[in-house]
Amino acid sequence: EQFCTCILVISMLHPLRLRRLERGWSQFHLSWLTGVPQARISYAERGYPALTAAQQKLIAEALDVEIEELFPQELARNRKAKGLPQEFESGGIRDGRDSG
Repeated sequence: EQFCTCILVISMLHPLRLRRLERGWSQFHLSWLTGVPQARISYAERGYPALTAAQQKLIAEALDVEIEELFPQELARNRKAKGLPQEFESGGIRDGRDSG
């Protein structure tokens, strides 16, 4: 029963929080590494759209993961706002706005 509860709790964590905790890092440490304010990291881990694309990139680089892995909800929101199909955001199709 405890095992099931642990799996449920872990699956409910924001991907950013999960990856940060896997490394044993505090929000403060991640903030120090990236220059992203700790409060913004906290908001992002609670599911609020608190980070700029540049901040998302810095955090993904620090955690050595793809941005898409950390911020899937934000990508879906951006696709919907732009009216773009999923392939544009996932890298399957380049829309000419990013350099790589």
